[in-house]
Amino acid sequence: MSLPTPYLDLDLDVVAVRHEQLARALPGTAIHYAVKANPHPGVLDVLAGAGAGFDVASPAEVRAALETGTSAARLLYSNPIKRRSDIAEAHAAGVPLFVVDTADELHKVADTAPGAGVLCRLLTSGGGSDWPLSRKYGAPADDCVTLLTEAAALGLDPAGLAFHVGSQQRDPRAWGTPIAQSAAVFAALRRRGLRPWLLDLGGGFP
Repeated sequence: MSLPTPYLDLDLDVVAVRHEQLARALPGTAIHYAVKANPHPGVLDVLAGAGAGFDVASPAEVRAALETGTSAARLLYSNPIKRRSDIAEAHAAGVPLFVVDTADELHKVADTAPGAGVLCRLLTSGGGSDWPLSRKYGAPADDCVTLLTEAAALGLDPAGLAFHVGSQQRDPRAWGTPIAQSAAVFAALRRRGLRPWLLDLGGGFP
């Protein structure tokens, strides 16, 4: 049989096995697949059937995730830079959590997704990864405390923090520093009477 070039062969059994391996390696966590990595419906269907949630970054990705039958409650809108109309569409669809890293983005969410949960994107160095993301996204720890405190004042749920150690991260110790920084941010927020409850470890697993 002659196949077109280029040709992509998807082994959905391998997709299921990789999800199971990651879930075993990270007990007690909720696995959310980044739709941008490969939005093929077959991949998304297999992962939804295995119980994964989805990390989405656009209205098209929200729709693709929902077409698997996954509840919108299992979606996380991780793109820190969003159009107001995109936030509103995702909120109307039931997406409960949005990532921000600036005051402008926080106010967009407050205006267009009232009552939603927010995660502040914590800045990381990206050291040890093939593609660091530190120049694109993230706020220092002190700024995250300020932003999440303001989120509560705006009627949002200051749910916690998100970070990303860089794509294709080769050093398993890279997660240690941002986890420790997150603990300090959570402690600072609790001293202010807030109750953060979620830490998003991001991707980057090679």
